[in-house]
Amino acid sequence: MKNLHLFFVISATLRLLAHGAPITDGGVVCNNTECVKEAEAILKDMKPHLNPCDDFEEFACGGFFYRATNSSDGTWEYSYPVMFTKMDKKTNEILYGLVNAKDPATPKPDPKDQASMRNVQRMHDNFAACMDEAQLSKAGREPLRRQLEKVVKAYPVPDSPIQPKKAPGVTIMKYGMTGQFLRNGWTPSINLPMEHTKATGNKGDLSLITGQFLGNGLPTHIRLSVTRDIWNASRNLMYVEPGSILSSQAYKNSSLVQSYEQLIGEMFYIIYEPIDPTIGRNGTAPLVVPPVWKVVAKDVVEFETQLAEVIAQAEDQYKALPTVKLAELTPSWDWNVILREALPSDVAAPSEVAVRVAGSGLYLERLSTLLDATEPRKIQLYFAWSMIYASAEYLDASRRRPLYDFYQKAGEKQSDRITICSGNTLRNVPDVVSHYYVEAALPKRDFDMVKGIIDAIISTYSNSLQTKQPYDWLTDPTRKGALAKFTKLATKIGNSYSGPDNRNSSSINQFYNGLQLDGQDHFGNQVRAKIFRTQIKFRKLYEGVDRMHMEDNTLINNAYYNPGVNGIDIPAGRTQSPMFNVDFPEYLNYGTFGMTVAHELTHALDNMGIKYDEMGNSNDQWFDPPSLEAFNNRAECLVGQYSNFSIPGPNGNGHLLRGDLQLRENIADNGGIKKAYEAWHGRYKLDPQGTKYNNKLLPNLNYTPEQMFFIQFARSWCTKNDPANWEYDQTATHSPPKYRIIGTLQNSQDFAKAFNCQPGSYMNPLRTKNNDTKCEVW
Repeated sequence: MKNLHLFFVISATLRLLAHGAPITDGGVVCNNTECVKEAEAILKDMKPHLNPCDDFEEFACGGFFYRATNSSDGTWEYSYPVMFTKMDKKTNEILYGLVNAKDPATPKPDPKDQASMRNVQRMHDNFAACMDEAQLSKAGREPLRRQLEKVVKAYPVPDSPIQPKKAPGVTIMKYGMTGQFLRNGWTPSINLPMEHTKATGNKGDLSLITGQFLGNGLPTHIRLSVTRDIWNASRNLMYVEPGSILSSQAYKNSSLVQSYEQLIGEMFYIIYEPIDPTIGRNGTAPLVVPPVWKVVAKDVVEFETQLAEVIAQAEDQYKALPTVKLAELTPSWDWNVILREALPSDVAAPSEVAVRVAGSGLYLERLSTLLDATEPRKIQLYFAWSMIYASAEYLDASRRRPLYDFYQKAGEKQSDRITICSGNTLRNVPDVVSHYYVEAALPKRDFDMVKGIIDAIISTYSNSLQTKQPYDWLTDPTRKGALAKFTKLATKIGNSYSGPDNRNSSSINQFYNGLQLDGQDHFGNQVRAKIFRTQIKFRKLYEGVDRMHMEDNTLINNAYYNPGVNGIDIPAGRTQSPMFNVDFPEYLNYGTFGMTVAHELTHALDNMGIKYDEMGNSNDQWFDPPSLEAFNNRAECLVGQYSNFSIPGPNGNGHLLRGDLQLRENIADNGGIKKAYEAWHGRYKLDPQGTKYNNKLLPNLNYTPEQMFFIQFARSWCTKNDPANWEYDQTATHSPPKYRIIGTLQNSQDFAKAFNCQPGSYMNPLRTKNNDTKCEVW
């Protein structure tokens, strides 16, 4: 088989002649190391003997599929686009070097630069504490037990198995905990008595513990978020959201629920048993959980399942209402107490909030009904479990093992400790890590070229909207509104530009002044970091919307458009090779990274983007009815096209995609490939000899630059399909990778011309609806 595959590769040039694909003779060849390596990788992924007009995915990815099918080391590597795997590997290598003080690649700032010195120390202390297994073992379970004492004090229930028993004739004063008390971390340095002696779960207790959990960044039955007001993009608003530990869908998976229940029982046993069951235990021996903790586990799962049913009724719609009205929705909660405990002491409660809609009512009403009907014992156990689940990974190896066993049963690949601690450091001080990551991964030469690509694609979109052509189906007012979305675009490249400015060490240092990290206190670091993040979030409530703040850390291998601020974020993690390489010819960079940028920009004008104006306000009035009707007709063509694509299930049966559910991303894919190509090809036509722009040919690949643009685009989605995932693939937000290649290129006149695909071929189909030969929105 290997010899046969090699023969196909060698004979590619002869066979391409029969398929009508032009062969490039002469021209300057790119022989630098990066070009040679990438040319080899491209050829390795392809099946060049095939006709590209029959099935371009098989043509561009056939070699990749061959390796995946014949892999002896599992298929994990192949279930993810190969380019992304390479990019993530490089990013992780940089990350490991940054956070470890002992690594030669770690930053070594000038001692006179105090801001940089403190930033690096924060990064190193967090990582060192996480890696110190000896210190974690010494601390044992006590840090978490001290946190859990606060749960039973805030929400006491006499008949609960986790409630401390009082001696006969002794009156126990309940020790109240204000938000400030909990926020001092796990060290019990403050113990302030309050005259509050109720011993059953009641309105005040439920509100107190709910507010404390929210203020300390712990998961509970509700979630308070602060983000842009969808009705007024100039201000932020508090949103009252559904909260849960697992996703609502998880509770429908019986085997997962069984494993989850086992985890709960084991962790309660490990934390609450008077004699720690992990002491002297063989790490591989199963825990024998006593009946009392099995009952606790069943009670918790029962309540969480009921909670998930309520959450499933919540819709992605909101209703704004005065905060005082919350009391009418949830009579058994005291929102004054909840907000007092949740918000920092210097942040006033908001006068208005937004609440999720659920059917004919509001989500909170149904949640309140559920809590009123639930016995206090179960509610207390739920809060205790929520804290355990959120904190168990910060314990030592023997005590966190049940959690990792559960993750593995749930299909999550186990990471090594270095990876875990590097990720934890990134989560706790993302701006520090991002600053140094960009220094290492996006130097000025790379940044300038990345910015040039982004600017070229924005200009391509703007220029196309300057006149009636090619969008003569838009009215002039709507076309001008669309143009405004590109002229007012908030673009962040590589790093967050504010809140803090990740390009500036002093800005970062000032931002993290309130966070204390200790190189020998991993558990305490996590408690303090969660509180810090939560307080930062709530303080945004009275700040203006920051359009230049990048929401995610810059290491993520992604890019995204945010309609709420009309902004595009390009994290540095998305600019790594082979998605982008400063030494590649432009046609490669535009076919991958350029396509990513153009895809995200097209989201500004997809079926959701047109409901927001150039400043991010929820406003669909600018897209007038005649333009909307024409838009919908064009979008319907895409819905029909993708709804006829089929994916195989485990039994071999085909299952049609839901083109209606994937419309947003399909609009972005189709508009993205067109605009990325237009931006690149416009530059190429101005400079075909390559005196200004690098479009050198790749060695041993006899394809034109136009053809290589599309080959590289397709390679970015080479992925081995798993038939077991057909239900997810059928209704996911994005089309499966196969059809992100096939669907977009079937609609591309530029592709058909580049490969001379005849009308009526699979990759250049004829369509009759509306007499269109291609489905095209933008």
